[in-house]
Amino acid sequence: MTSYASFNIPGSKYIQALSPSKGLVLLRLNRGPVNAFNEPYWRELHRTFDHVSSHPEVRCIVLSSAFDKLFTAGLDLNDTDTLSGGKDLDVGRKGYILHHHVKDFQDAITSIEKCHKPVIAAINGLCLGLGVDIASACDIRLASESAVFGILEVDVGLAADIGTLQRFPKIISSASLARELCFTGRRFGAIEAEGMGFVSKVVPGGLKGVEEEAVRMGGVVAGKSPVAVLGTKNILNCESRILLHDGLNYTAAWNICLL
Repeated sequence: MTSYASFNIPGSKYIQALSPSKGLVLLRLNRGPVNAFNEPYWRELHRTFDHVSSHPEVRCIVLSSAFDKLFTAGLDLNDTDTLSGGKDLDVGRKGYILHHHVKDFQDAITSIEKCHKPVIAAINGLCLGLGVDIASACDIRLASESAVFGILEVDVGLAADIGTLQRFPKIISSASLARELCFTGRRFGAIEAEGMGFVSKVVPGGLKGVEEEAVRMGGVVAGKSPVAVLGTKNILNCESRILLHDGLNYTAAWNICLL
């Protein structure tokens, strides 16, 4: 991977922040061994995007991985304590705690979409489960030739409740294909992702190649009028924001009944 100057984000533990060029921040996901997200990790992701969103010198963000073979394997399934909702509580209190936990988790991923600066995902290798939630919240998605995607929540007995079901079908060109992938958990590669419109470009050269292309593109965006770019992103997001909010609330309520 290419080396860049560091960019300071207070309290950062799992996310490397770098500054490839003026106005551009590169965030590398960095929780070994497979970038699986536990609660401290996704809460850090939320804080990080809140920070770069309000930072006056940041105009564009690239989101990548510090690991050569994957973007993220998704949710850390060993992080079960936060899903228990309080084992010894009555059903009502347990449901209340779970609802707030799921909403916090949803808000963490939505912070990418709400970020005032465009976010470009540079995806290499495995991008599974929560990885698709994260990628779907980004403004632009680029993939290496070896990228592999999968909406795998159905395989752990849940509906995807952190944003994929709200965002993914609106991104790709086929409602039928969206439902197929969500119902079956079938994995799909970079070329298929490009064909359906989930990624805008497939880049050769593995992680280095896709990250460098995202940095190049991010530099172009960072060189534009920040007011124009902010306005454009807000207007593009405006139409779907209300439906997204309602959909996330419904999905959270549905899954809480099943946990």
